[in-house]
Amino acid sequence: MESAGVYQATQRIQRQYPVMAIRGISDIIGLERDNRWTKYACQTAAAFTYAFATAGIITPRENTRPSNGPAAVSRSPSQRAKAPQVQSENQANGIEPIEVFISYSQEDERSKQQLETHLTMLRREGSIRPWQSQQIEPGQEWEQETAKHIDSAQIILLLVSPSFLASDQLYENEMMRAMERQASGAARVIPIIIRSVDLGQTAFNKLQALPRNGKPVDTWRNADEVWSSIAQEIRQVCEHLRERQARRKQATHSVQITDTSPPQLSVAEVSPRVNRPSNPRNQLKDFLISCANNDFDLKYAVWINKQLQDAGFSTILNPFAAEPGSNLPIELELATATAVRTILVLSPDYPLAERPEWTVSFAKDMTGEERRLIPVYVRVCPEQLRGLLAPIVPIDLIDKSETEAHRLLLEGVDPSRRNKLPPKFPGSSPG
Repeated sequence: MESAGVYQATQRIQRQYPVMAIRGISDIIGLERDNRWTKYACQTAAAFTYAFATAGIITPRENTRPSNGPAAVSRSPSQRAKAPQVQSENQANGIEPIEVFISYSQEDERSKQQLETHLTMLRREGSIRPWQSQQIEPGQEWEQETAKHIDSAQIILLLVSPSFLASDQLYENEMMRAMERQASGAARVIPIIIRSVDLGQTAFNKLQALPRNGKPVDTWRNADEVWSSIAQEIRQVCEHLRERQARRKQATHSVQITDTSPPQLSVAEVSPRVNRPSNPRNQLKDFLISCANNDFDLKYAVWINKQLQDAGFSTILNPFAAEPGSNLPIELELATATAVRTILVLSPDYPLAERPEWTVSFAKDMTGEERRLIPVYVRVCPEQLRGLLAPIVPIDLIDKSETEAHRLLLEGVDPSRRNKLPPKFPGSSPG
């Protein structure tokens, strides 16, 4: 009887443990047996087994994937050694795996498998516990199981495609429920654009999606490259959430209980006891660099970011200022508030009407005297855009060599550098 409880507990954790028998006593010697206690004994054994298994006392083996599942990722010896080490550290620190719910259309099964393949290391490290609808066992209620896992997930991945948006079942039962969790702050919803689709008025169109440049996964020449990048982004979100878990745990341990009754503490009472590290985003930066989400402009923004950092300036690079799944307009406003000046990497693709960051700097310095807003042209722009920013002296990097672009950039952001550069050789005397 107790074996059923043991089996049920370990199956819910989705790990394999050495066989152990934990017995719940349902009758007492000398008293008449009462079958009403049998179920209680079984449940008690299951609850104890679950607590024992999740306490990190023993290290589980990974479940063997079914033959039709994602292919295993080959790992180097150092990677094989690292995963159990990270898992042991997580268990020692009492950090539970982050529940990850994957919502997708059956037409995108291959993409889902590729995603799972690239999340393998996170799963093996014990950092995440992914779940998707194919894990529903025969006889289980589909809607009930799906809702349960959405409600317990801390990260919800939406594999967005035309098939995904066309499914009423996914829209009503999964996506909308996920967005409710996002709105309440209980979960982070991360859209992953699988195939070309018009996001339009979707409920998640303001969230930072992946890939960051908005290019659908199926348009990339190297699928492993884009999936690896997505997995790295998810890892960073996991690390951020785990830091929050650690701070909460620290807050819990910092509370001194003076009696046996459960303490009734508000967030305001607990928070001051937590020794939180300073948030780098709250520290003023010299520049916010804003660009359009296309490969050419993004490469220029990354190059400008590197030149400024090498020159000693602190920067925020707009495409990477927001975490995946965060509210992009709000994150951009926060980034603007923590930057002294804003650099616009301008091309015909720059969405001037959709970006709030440039308007804040422009309103503070409409004549450009304080250089709060610095337009940097990397491609020829329409006259309408140039006319709007006409009062501000721009930096023109169109068709410039790297050496010349480097000089113009640094002189443009810091005019005093012009006097520090050695004078140019005048050449031969005029005829």
